[in-house]
Amino acid sequence: MRSRNSPRKVFLPFVFALAATAMPLLGGCYDSVEPDSTDNGKIRLLVSRFADDWINVAKTEAIFTSGAAPPDEQRKRYGDLAFGYVEDSLTHIGENDVSFQVDFVKFGTGEPVSTETWTAVKEGEDWKLKTAPLPPAP
Repeated sequence: MRSRNSPRKVFLPFVFALAATAMPLLGGCYDSVEPDSTDNGKIRLLVSRFADDWINVAKTEAIFTSGAAPPDEQRKRYGDLAFGYVEDSLTHIGENDVSFQVDFVKFGTGEPVSTETWTAVKEGEDWKLKTAPLPPAP
């Protein structure tokens, strides 16, 4: 007969608490991006979505304007780097066109690589990436 404080009873709550703590970390980065209805917030979310979804061709094509998604060979290079929107770098080029900065760092080490200028265009109510250049290949 097990005692009231048997290892199994102590261990299971610990596992559940650990899983509950780790769940937000396992979700996509854009799952944790604070909702923001400004253009700045929408572009931040767009970049975050692409950072999570670059590996999925259909999702990548949905993030870009028609025909602007990077080809497979280039798209796969995004996985070698971590990247994110440079806060408040948004510049309106026109009513429905913006440019903004994206910082690239080496995945895993966080060593800075470069800052690139990306562009997006508003299609209806949604922003879509128009250009998303990578840093030059090493």
